[in-house]
Amino acid sequence: MTAQEIDFNYEKKLIHDKMNEEASRKKELLRQVIEATTYKKGEITKEVFNLPMPSSKDFLNNKNVNVKTYGAIMLKSNWGGRFLNQTDRYLYKNKFDEIIKEVTEELNISQSTIKRHINKLKKCNIKAIELIKNLGGELIYKLNYGVFNEDTGQLEQFVVITNIALRILVNAYSENALRIYLFLLYKCYKGEAYIKQEEICEAIGLSYKTRGVVTDCVEALIKGGFIKVRNDFNIHTRVNKNGDKVEHIIPNYYYSLCDDYLLEAKKG
Repeated sequence: MTAQEIDFNYEKKLIHDKMNEEASRKKELLRQVIEATTYKKGEITKEVFNLPMPSSKDFLNNKNVNVKTYGAIMLKSNWGGRFLNQTDRYLYKNKFDEIIKEVTEELNISQSTIKRHINKLKKCNIKAIELIKNLGGELIYKLNYGVFNEDTGQLEQFVVITNIALRILVNAYSENALRIYLFLLYKCYKGEAYIKQEEICEAIGLSYKTRGVVTDCVEALIKGGFIKVRNDFNIHTRVNKNGDKVEHIIPNYYYSLCDDYLLEAKKG
């Protein structure tokens, strides 16, 4: 076997391993969605369960969709019933107007604003809200939160978030803070992750010039007990035009998820 063939086989193995790792991650996400209907009663909160939310780049950086409105609707959604499964989330059409009225009051927005939000959610890349019929012939609004991969037969590009986290972020935090948290749920799924600020900006549809918004949102998420961030520094030395050595300190930020917000929710 030639050296070129060895390199090719090695690269092929790396790609194969990465694909298996990604497939395992998606299966775990689906497992968590299925478990979303199992209430966990413990010492931290009375009722904590998981809900799915979109995490695709096309959704999170799409400024035409309002993620908070979608989150508020997701919090009021049903599962199971005549869908005969535990992964679909939906709202009955005959109760939709009543639910939307509740959402407008909770988010303090007008009926015209939320109708505009809903229309854009219907038209976005994943058709986040879709009017269909269930197995019993009833009209329902299905909440599409992921992208179905026909090759793997799996639903992809979504994360699971606790109802407590989603409720707090929808009610008390900004649109950008919620987008960042959903992005971090994806990036930090396996543990601490090194993430550049530019990457976060791009993920939620902000230019790097507005990175101050990301800084403020990250600080708010830290204080709220949703995430932890640690940093270290690289020192780069260069010679300026006068021949002097100048040191530049480059910070590196490492993000991880935190559930201290559950403790704060219990106090509340």
